[in-house]
Amino acid sequence: CDWSSDVCSSDLGLTGADTMEAINKMRGNLTVQDGVLMYDGQLSNILKIVGFKPKVIVVSGQNPPEALEKLGPVMGHNWTPQDDMLHFKFDFKVREGRSKTMTKELTLEQVPTMQLTKRSCLALSSQQFDPLGLCCPVLIKMKICMKDIILTKITWDNQIPDELLPVWKKMMTDLLNMPEIVFPRSVAPEGCEPVPELIGYHDGSQSAYACCVYLRWKVKGKDQWIATLFIAKSRITQLGLSVPRSELNSLLILA
Repeated sequence: CDWSSDVCSSDLGLTGADTMEAINKMRGNLTVQDGVLMYDGQLSNILKIVGFKPKVIVVSGQNPPEALEKLGPVMGHNWTPQDDMLHFKFDFKVREGRSKTMTKELTLEQVPTMQLTKRSCLALSSQQFDPLGLCCPVLIKMKICMKDIILTKITWDNQIPDELLPVWKKMMTDLLNMPEIVFPRSVAPEGCEPVPELIGYHDGSQSAYACCVYLRWKVKGKDQWIATLFIAKSRITQLGLSVPRSELNSLLILA
């Protein structure tokens, strides 16, 4: 858990407080018993009522090594509490031999000789988890390419058509070569007024439609504003859908 914004998911809670004193009350004191982290703060007391307990509580800044060891991905991204940044790096796993699971890391050297089928392309395009949509301008390209494969109506284990092979191999090369994408985790900059403006954008085309939401903050005592990306979404345009209807769909997901 991290206490500096207000977002929730099934196994991860993110929230905030105005002062470190309030955060420390929520977290409480940490004790380690047989490798298990135990907290006595408000959060643990609330969860105890329904029979739950937090596995780890991490705050922005410095944390005990025991807590950092148990910290997993935050909303699909790697989070470094020390600098309070979210990191996203494109990596893919492929089948090794006759294994039924994705166990081998895909490397640049393997891309030119990859055997790309409808099934393997779907597996590659489904591996990236980005529920906040921070990387959707990049990931939507994979979905568009997957749509092109589906339109060919080939079977699941047939190689994709020759005209699509260079497209997929170049895309995989570009993604593996892409540097790490980094976002500030906090959407509330320091030194700003407490209530931001909410600004939404949306658009659609014959290939895809998308939307994004920004928070616009007024800097205290200055005629300056800071905009931070809050969330984004993208979808593939259904076959036969007109551009005006695609634009309406982008407005729908924005709402």
